Amino acid sequence: MSSQGTLFGMSAEFSDPHDLLDAAQKAKEAGYSDMKVYSPFAVHGIDEIVGNDSTAMNWTLVIAMAVGVLGAFLLQWWTTEVHYAINVAGRPITNYGSWPAWTLIMFEAAILFGALSLVGYLFISTNLPTPYHPIFNAPNAENISTEAFVLCILVTDKKFHMRETREFLLGLEPTRVSEVAS
Repeated sequence: MSSQGTLFGMSAEFSDPHDLLDAAQKAKEAGYSDMKVYSPFAVHGIDEIVGNDSTAMNWTLVIAMAVGVLGAFLLQWWTTEVHYAINVAGRPITNYGSWPAWTLIMFEAAILFGALSLVGYLFISTNLPTPYHPIFNAPNAENISTEAFVLCILVTDKKFHMRETREFLLGLEPTRVSEVAS
């Protein structure tokens, strides 16, 4: 274990995104399930391998947009038909025929609620803001955001054992394998 404290995981650094993708696939096939990947840009296909599913994000967006449409409709209906109903030229006060005029506001409310929900989902799912993360303790951590591709198998993985995990990661031929303190 590291002298800096408890262990967060074992990391393997790669210089190519394809190597990272292959390493993550091999780790999944070997039975590792609790792993994180860090790269300077999105690597196509990595989400399916490490288990990041976008279904929750999609449902968050659909529900938020539906709430936006329904909320805008109810707000416009309440203000024009109930709270401030004006009888003009003897027409009936309750007139649902004016909903086409409300569609622009309903569309804008759907976009607003959808965008705000996705920003909220981003902050919650990525644990932002995070002023400190254990991956900062990894050697060469300053290059993760510019040129390094890192696969980190966490100690919380059921299959994690120091020696076996190190040997497995070394077999993937990374640039560097190191312990990451928490």
